Amino acid sequence: MAKTILVTGGTGYLGSNVLEHLHEKGTPFVYSFLTEPHPAYPTEGLRMNLLDPEDMADHTELVHATYLIHTAASVGHVLDGQTADDIHRHVTTNVIMLENLIRHLPNLERIVFVSSCSAEIAERDPSYYGIGKRVLEEVIHHLTGRQIHTVILRFPQLFGPGEPHGTFVTKFVRALLVGEPITLINGGALVRDIVYVKEAANAAVFATASPKTGTFTITDQPRTVKDIYEMLARLSGKTNPVVRHEQIPEEELAKKSFHCDDDLAELGYRFRYTLEEGLKATIEQMEK
Repeated sequence: MAKTILVTGGTGYLGSNVLEHLHEKGTPFVYSFLTEPHPAYPTEGLRMNLLDPEDMADHTELVHATYLIHTAASVGHVLDGQTADDIHRHVTTNVIMLENLIRHLPNLERIVFVSSCSAEIAERDPSYYGIGKRVLEEVIHHLTGRQIHTVILRFPQLFGPGEPHGTFVTKFVRALLVGEPITLINGGALVRDIVYVKEAANAAVFATASPKTGTFTITDQPRTVKDIYEMLARLSGKTNPVVRHEQIPEEELAKKSFHCDDDLAELGYRFRYTLEEGLKATIEQMEK
């Protein structure tokens, strides 16, 4: 029997892109959902509450799942409004989910857990979100032990068509398309790591078949905000956008710059998309 991949959070932003990639590869998969199935893959969806072990026990399909890509329960990006209580709920929810999944997947061989670069930089740039992800990384190793191979993938800010969190890429594209001004802090000198969401989905699927285990950061070459803005302006054909400039102290600029060290070579993964391809796809989707 072909090995089946279970995707949690399959109707979410990253999860839906994982499903699309699996469908294109012809890989058998199922995914969990709570309310409505993904419209493109209704027959592969399993309506179940991952927090309810009795509900999960009713799904005999889970017996066939040998790989798990856990994208569920994402709380988005680092937001100023997040509190310790928000992250506590996020961590607790994920721990319960993971415990139930491991208990009800008797043939599970490998887990790919989607984490964040915020966990990597939590020591030098602490945030509730990053600390919460770091805790979850430790918890999953405790839960799986040596019996289940575990891969933790840390991603920076994801962007692409349908992006729901209002990242600066989406805000820039929207402003360019409607002629609104764009604000560049310190001339756009901020350094940011961003990854196209389809690239992240490909990396997650790749990790299910890789012999590697451990924690890997998946990021492309860091770019300044100015570089990304200029690329967006060129790709959108907006040659004279309105730009506003804001100046902040250099020490504050350093705090706002997020750069992660990638582990692509160690994992053996090679990027399939260029940054321009991802930005172009984002523009084309938002123009519709």
